[in-house]
Amino acid sequence: MIKISVNRVLLFPTLFLLALPSLSCPAFWSAGHHVIAVMAYEGLDEANQKELMRILRHHPRFDIDFKVPESIRGDQEATQRWRVGVAGEWPDLIRGVTQYDRPTWHYQLGASVILNGAEAPTDPGPLPPEATMETQTLHIVQAIELCRRVLADSTQDDSDRAIALCWLAHLLADSHQPCHAGSLYSPIAFPNGDRGANGIPIKRNLGGQASVPANLHAFWDSLLGSEATPKLVEKKVAQLKAFPKPQPDQPGYELRNNRSESPQQWIRQSREAARSFVYSREILDQVQLAERGLVKRIDDISLSDRYQRHAEFAGAICAITAARRLSGLWNDLLNQ
Repeated sequence: MIKISVNRVLLFPTLFLLALPSLSCPAFWSAGHHVIAVMAYEGLDEANQKELMRILRHHPRFDIDFKVPESIRGDQEATQRWRVGVAGEWPDLIRGVTQYDRPTWHYQLGASVILNGAEAPTDPGPLPPEATMETQTLHIVQAIELCRRVLADSTQDDSDRAIALCWLAHLLADSHQPCHAGSLYSPIAFPNGDRGANGIPIKRNLGGQASVPANLHAFWDSLLGSEATPKLVEKKVAQLKAFPKPQPDQPGYELRNNRSESPQQWIRQSREAARSFVYSREILDQVQLAERGLVKRIDDISLSDRYQRHAEFAGAICAITAARRLSGLWNDLLNQ
């Protein structure tokens, strides 16, 4: 059995002041994807900001999916930032639209935690050479590689490059949400995996909130907020720019500032975050009760204040890191 301490040091890169079976939940809710994409956009040089917007206007669903809220119409800068945010959210917006939806691209097959010698699927291999933007059965790392190739290739149709641009924004966020990097496997409770913590029920009414996710995966998706509005996105971006701040009972970190690592390494780091923070002792203790047959099912878990503070801290690290890496990736690919 893997023993996990919430206070362990996590080797996880960050940024200071940036100038499984099918998963049923998208990684980060609407606001989170907007925030990460907008922060990445801010890190682009002016020429690449213009090139990104030029490509994005060729998106085949630009007039349908990239409409601007009335509150910011006429404000060119706010309009651009909103549309960049929509680009980050777009692969969730078109779920169910067969032509564009790619359900398995959103997560990495494999295990973050294996208990009691359970069997787990192996990680997917490299990107198949025949893969295209129409290929359905890819996972995060493979899909990132494919979209990098398409966006970097100026001979590709700009409509395809715009789709690849959106997917890259989305997948960088997905790959840094720890629940999308793998699942928990155990012989009795989760022989087929917990679907990235979707199978871990939690109690609602946390911290006096009326509407709280009903499973652990959704709780982690909600850490950056839920519904995106221009005002709320800008507020969250400002908060993350001021991060990190001293926190009571703050979990240990060794922070690194390295955007050159590969997507495979990003997944490994997200799995370490999952082991350190998602599947803490208070979560694993409940899983082990079901694993030993002491309960028929895992009861709804009431997350402690400590767990929630650590999750909020880790979620901010994940978002800031994803934004930095996306910014670097966009800059590199658009420069090509």
